[in-house]
Amino acid sequence: MLKKIDHVAIVVADLASARDFFLALGFIVVREGPLQGQWIDDVLQLSAVRAEYVALSLPEAQTNIELLTFYAPEGSRESSPDSSNKMGIRHIAFEVSDIENVVID
Repeated sequence: MLKKIDHVAIVVADLASARDFFLALGFIVVREGPLQGQWIDDVLQLSAVRAEYVALSLPEAQTNIELLTFYAPEGSRESSPDSSNKMGIRHIAFEVSDIENVVID
């Protein structure tokens, strides 16, 4: 069953400014780094991904905000809901106790 909201992913044009905005609100950096390679291409169904992300959380919170910026393919502002690099909120990830039962039910 559903345990918690794990993270909300947001694609942004300016990662540093977005990061600073959330830091000013009291968030802390949980992890950050580059995203590239075949694994991220496969997950996002894009080719030759070069991106960077930062995960932020409020102290004592269980839900993270993950900010991503895409260098290649460049983030899009076009109205294309199926594109993983479109700017804006891209997904909300839930943690569940038993994925097989949740997906199969």
